[in-house]
Amino acid sequence: MRAVSCLGQLVSSPRGGLFVCGRPLTGVESNRPVFWGYLMQIFGYAAVMPVYAALHLFGSPVALASLGRPRARATALRHPSRFRLRVLVPAFALGYFLPSLLMGWPVSSPALHQWLNGLWQGFPLYVVASQQLFARLVAPAQQGHGAILSRAYSWAFYTAAAVQLCTYAVILAAKATPGLFPSWAAEAFAFGAVFAPGPFHSSKPLSSMVAAMHDFYKWDQYVGSAAAITWAVCLDVSSQEAGVSLADWAILGWDVVRWSAIAGPAGALVRLLQRRDGRVLLEDTVVEDKRS
Repeated sequence: MRAVSCLGQLVSSPRGGLFVCGRPLTGVESNRPVFWGYLMQIFGYAAVMPVYAALHLFGSPVALASLGRPRARATALRHPSRFRLRVLVPAFALGYFLPSLLMGWPVSSPALHQWLNGLWQGFPLYVVASQQLFARLVAPAQQGHGAILSRAYSWAFYTAAAVQLCTYAVILAAKATPGLFPSWAAEAFAFGAVFAPGPFHSSKPLSSMVAAMHDFYKWDQYVGSAAAITWAVCLDVSSQEAGVSLADWAILGWDVVRWSAIAGPAGALVRLLQRRDGRVLLEDTVVEDKRS
């Protein structure tokens, strides 16, 4: 159940969000999604996301007003082409969901299963390559950049929400009707077993390698998500012309909580970025209209 929940979060988290946003980092040449995707594969979300967030906030054209830099602008939003955004869904289906399905498929050969696990590790490259392929095959989009960007964000949010709500439903069903599930499901499908991480550090012997890996992935997701949401909040706040009052902070906090409850922390991240980008793109449209 935890693996299913992580699947939904992975689509919308910066691992997926980097493909959606493609925000350039000034002075950093290796700013491609494949580069950051593999860094997260190697070192973990919790280790890489704070580094990416810091580099983006302090080294990109999107600067924080609180640091005396120019207010957040949309210069980075035009980096991904309309075609790449438009084909994001089929690119993820081919580049991520298909390898994930093959990795999880019950095969009788342990050697083949290991090969499929190794094949899955390359999904950052598969997604980007699929985007490039589909972008060449799909006809040019007639919609504006803002509409396509909003659709990409919405797809990521609703995917995470569907998986998150499905996880809640299974947990509730296992609690309400335990007779419909195997005997081990009552403990394995409990809310705490699915979402609550174990101790960050413990001197006790490991109960099992699988349980230890699950606890690691939980901490990896939560620490990385905290850094990602902090990054997104900074971008969202810095894109507002007026100052942020205490009431605004309270509303922002409520938004993060309710989005996280519906679609997990990755859903909150996506909604924050979507709102921020929509605000800045709208402002750019107004400026261009005045010039014309």
